Amino acid sequence: MPKRTPKSNYQLAETHRVDARRDRQRKRASRRTMSAREIHAAVTEIIGDDMHAKRVLSLASAVDGTMAAASLSVCAIGRALADEYDLEPKYATKQVDRLLSNTKLRVLELQPDGARYVIAERKQLVVALD
Repeated sequence: MPKRTPKSNYQLAETHRVDARRDRQRKRASRRTMSAREIHAAVTEIIGDDMHAKRVLSLASAVDGTMAAASLSVCAIGRALADEYDLEPKYATKQVDRLLSNTKLRVLELQPDGARYVIAERKQLVVALD
């Protein structure tokens, strides 16, 4: 039987990191209400063909991060996006920031279509303002 060499600190840390990532993915999967593909399909349905495909994908990713975030700050959405897609938080936050500062993303023009999608066939709405 071959002699096993002990794992280095780096190998142990890497194993721990992989296990932690797997645990986070399991937790996300259990609390997730929509898959990334479903979110992208919903955003595409709301927007239609009025926006560039990459911007739609970026917007869908930001929506996914927003649904997972505990706060609506750019950093919180970026961190949640990084967790959802296993990205570096710095770059996910940068992606969200660039999307929100993009002058071609006209949020006020998207709101009527988004509201129509959310309201759908409902006869009554309850709106809480804080």
